[in-house]
Amino acid sequence: MTRPDFDAVVAGAGHNGLIAACYLARSGMDVLVVEARDTVGGLASTVDALGARVNICMCDHVMIRSTPIIEELDLVAQGLTYVDVDPHHLYLSGDPTAAWFGFHDVEQTAESLAIVHPGAAAGYRRLMDRALPVARLVLDLACEVPTPGASLKALGRHGVSAVSTMLGWARRSALDVLASAGADDVAGMLLAGAPSTWGLPPRHPRTGLAVLSAAVRHAVMPGRPVGGSGALSGSIASRLASVGGKVRCGVSVESVLVESRRVRGVGLSDGSVIEAPVVVCAADPRRLYTEWLAGDPPAWLEAKPPEGFEAKLDVVLDRLPTYLGLDAERHGVTDPLVPTGVVSPGVDGMASAHATMLGGEMATDTVMYANWPSVTDRSLVAEGEHLLGLEVLFTPYGLRGGWDSSAVAERWLERFARVMDPGFLDSVRRWRLVSPVDYESGFGLSRGFVPSFAGGAVSALLGRPRELTRYRASVDGLYVTGGATFPGAGIWGASGRNAASVVLADRA
Repeated sequence: MTRPDFDAVVAGAGHNGLIAACYLARSGMDVLVVEARDTVGGLASTVDALGARVNICMCDHVMIRSTPIIEELDLVAQGLTYVDVDPHHLYLSGDPTAAWFGFHDVEQTAESLAIVHPGAAAGYRRLMDRALPVARLVLDLACEVPTPGASLKALGRHGVSAVSTMLGWARRSALDVLASAGADDVAGMLLAGAPSTWGLPPRHPRTGLAVLSAAVRHAVMPGRPVGGSGALSGSIASRLASVGGKVRCGVSVESVLVESRRVRGVGLSDGSVIEAPVVVCAADPRRLYTEWLAGDPPAWLEAKPPEGFEAKLDVVLDRLPTYLGLDAERHGVTDPLVPTGVVSPGVDGMASAHATMLGGEMATDTVMYANWPSVTDRSLVAEGEHLLGLEVLFTPYGLRGGWDSSAVAERWLERFARVMDPGFLDSVRRWRLVSPVDYESGFGLSRGFVPSFAGGAVSALLGRPRELTRYRASVDGLYVTGGATFPGAGIWGASGRNAASVVLADRA
């Protein structure tokens, strides 16, 4: 191969791609990140819309705060600042007076639950007694490439009980896991933050580890970056530039070039070729194997991925509303709009919403996440206005009648208004819908589905599928990172860090 243009090319400037590039550039490699969009960050972006700054993904940051990434890359020096969010969730149902809060502290959460569901607090404590050790085990496993040696060390640090629980829960449904701890009476609330975020109903097999979403927030303090989620990506990009890495936006990878079963670079959408002995795919690996790389695709591609499952409304209001019938002071909470509000239709309602989604329809009642970012960060919106991000789950990609009509969004606002004060709808000034189709066209998410590692910790320990758990593709010099690889989607970054360590180990 002729003298390369770069030591490594990273395809995709989401936070995992940027993190991988940072670690490679920091080691002395000459790195180029190629991004199809005009800006970096992917789903961890904050963009101008509606006269405000809105997050593409409204989620609070939890997982990345469990890793050493922020410290190792010294992102605070690049301007990254977090506001802790505690309580982090408000769990709502058809009866707002029965709402309760999720706190970082287990006992505070149990006490809040006991106020409105006296019989449920003991079950929640039992569940967390079992779930917290498993959550800490999974977080520990995520911070290393899950090779047999590293996995055995992590398993040894956490003990037989945590390992046994993890293996057992991985095979069961989330509802079964909750019932086994006597927590099924609050399952409808807790599960709204569990398998529904994977696009699955609570009775679905192999969703048991989803209940760790609650335990993780007891292990790690949730936070929001000042300036929105994009502040994280911006700080990583700044750090990348400081160690000599380069980013090229507005051009996409169209092919991975291979010679004698070894990578020699990438072909770009503008017709140019970048020569490099290392290529890291930080996009959906399905695109890598079906569009960019010639040859037989791996067997795991035969599994059909879900379609859609999530949409989002960004809403600008002229005042902050209140939750109808909620006495937050009983729970020791002064501002109930700080946590993310979870509106749940209950276990049966989630099962019905999932079935309706599979039929190409949108359920009347479904799971909603309501986030009020301007409460903790006034820099995101103009004076006198406020911002709501309303995430709606179980939304089909191929909605009958299409996504062009505003009727669906208006129905969602009307549904959400049932848990808000009577003047909520009158306070709405502007809104926009980000549908599964928009996620596909704007962010390359095939059929609107966010790629996520489907195997869980157990599959990772077994190295299945190998490309997605060990980060090496079938061609020498080709690597894979991103949400579809272990440990999975969300604002985590561990995949980017792990993939970079594999590249550096191979070059040593």
